[in-house]
Amino acid sequence: MTTGQDHTPGGTAGRTRRPRGAHADVVYAARGRALVSVSGELDFATADAVAAELAHAALTVGPSIEADVSRVAFCDAYGLAALLRAAARAERAGGALTLHGVGADLDRLLAITDTAARFGAPGAVERPVPLPGPRPGG
Repeated sequence: MTTGQDHTPGGTAGRTRRPRGAHADVVYAARGRALVSVSGELDFATADAVAAELAHAALTVGPSIEADVSRVAFCDAYGLAALLRAAARAERAGGALTLHGVGADLDRLLAITDTAARFGAPGAVERPVPLPGPRPGG
C-alpha cells in the first residue's frame, strides 16, 4: 500500500473525499410500482446494499421499480452488475427496473456495456414522473 507524507493511504490529507455511502429510498408506492431515489456512489462497497433495497421494494411494493438515479455520483462495473441483478429480479417477478435521471457518467457506462435498453434508460437525462397514489406509510 502506498502512503503519502502524512502516512494516510494514498496521501489523502488535505484532499476533499467524496462521500462513500449510497442509498435507495422509496419515494412513492402505488399499485405494484415504486419510485425509488438512489443516491451516492455505486461501487464494490455499496452496490450490493442498494441492489438489496431495490429487490426489497420489488418484493414489498410490486415488481415495477422506477429508479431516479440523478443523484448517483459514481457507478463502476460492480455497481452496474448490481443494477443488472436487481433488474433480473424485477423481471422474474413480472416487472422491470427502469432508470431515470441518468447522468453523463452512468449514461457512458450503459452505452459502453450496451445495457441501457435493459433499464429502459434513455440516452439523455430525463426526470422521473411521480407515480400516482399515496406515499408509503401515508
